[in-house]
Amino acid sequence: MEVTSSKGHILILGVREDIEPLLSPEETIRRARNLGGTVIIPHPFKRSSHGIGSFEGLDIDAVEVFNSRCLFNGANRKAAIEAKRLKIPGVAGSDSHIPEMVGQAYTEIDASENTPEAVLRAIREGNVSPAGKNTPKHIILEQMAGSAKRKILTKLFGKV
Repeated sequence: MEVTSSKGHILILGVREDIEPLLSPEETIRRARNLGGTVIIPHPFKRSSHGIGSFEGLDIDAVEVFNSRCLFNGANRKAAIEAKRLKIPGVAGSDSHIPEMVGQAYTEIDASENTPEAVLRAIREGNVSPAGKNTPKHIILEQMAGSAKRKILTKLFGKV
């Protein structure tokens, strides 16, 4: 699940209970850990997608260092540099909001077996590699335009 903390998004894998939104990142992660969750920070420096910014000092298992939905790769480069500096495994994701974006970026996981538990363990142990390619810019721009249109219509006419 993707939880919106008070500072931005946090991915929690391997849990079945909801974690309430808008808690501090530290409290969100603490609750995830209490539920046995694996914690990933997605798109940390992509503010337009609710990135939390710095993840230094947080109890996380991995950080997204390649988000295919970045129009420009500065946020990805910054995340990769910080992850390397902090010795935190890097993963990738499509951040898909429309079908054309699915699978543009992905994480290769070297798990001992093909079970959810083994996959989560491999992430926690850092047996991951980011892979994929950037989503074509025209697809990102089309998706952003649709999102902006929905926001404007909602402000003008209420729930669309």
